[in-house]
Amino acid sequence: MEDATFARFLELHRGLPRQAPGGREHTLQALALVPELPLRPRIVDLGCGPGAQTIDLLEAVEGSTVVAVDLLPAMLDELRERAEARGLVDRLTLVEGDMGALPEHVHPASFHLVWSEGAAYSMGFDAALEAWRHLLMPGGFIAVSELTWRVPDDAIPEEARAFFAEEYPAMRHDDDNARAFEGQGYELIGSFALPEEAWRDPYYQPLLNRLPDFSAAHPNDEDTRRVVTATRREIDMFERYGASFAYVFYVARMR
Repeated sequence: MEDATFARFLELHRGLPRQAPGGREHTLQALALVPELPLRPRIVDLGCGPGAQTIDLLEAVEGSTVVAVDLLPAMLDELRERAEARGLVDRLTLVEGDMGALPEHVHPASFHLVWSEGAAYSMGFDAALEAWRHLLMPGGFIAVSELTWRVPDDAIPEEARAFFAEEYPAMRHDDDNARAFEGQGYELIGSFALPEEAWRDPYYQPLLNRLPDFSAAHPNDEDTRRVVTATRREIDMFERYGASFAYVFYVARMR
């Protein structure tokens, strides 16, 4: 995506409650799969975006501290504002950086829980599992969501297959992702697929509500047109073929 188009993309998404499918209830459902955490656990949230799930974790896990990592300063600014409004900022550390090449002060083997919602795809699922394993203390946990085919390969609609061949060619089936955890030295504890309403209510509907004003604010702007077209195409793909794919939330323990 060119810089000018990406700037328009960020403008469209700025201030939205979430930057990927999922809501508070799904964050808490994944958290409930973690069998135990110590008092005052250290959590790192990778690709945190504007941090709705970061706030959920801070509120749900008493005494926790969270290091939130994102490449985009604007996202971290939104998270800081949310944390300040809820009186949580003293338990939050914001880190601007690449989650695939973390700054030196995000120390290895220093976290009880690694968390990432809708972000692992950007560096590749296997690469993320390998890189993030080293952040965990022995016996620590990882919770990560991944875009996943939910039907057999021969049942994938051809239009959906072609779309994701462009957007996410590394997308796999659930059993492939489960084997990836085993291959990286994790014990998979549990998983669940996000329901369709997890796409519509917290993510797609706020986007759709914003598109008319966004388009009107930039008439005859080619970058705006590209962003609007791509957004509508993505949502249309979900509405037509969403039964064939889902975000699956996985929770595992480091062996």
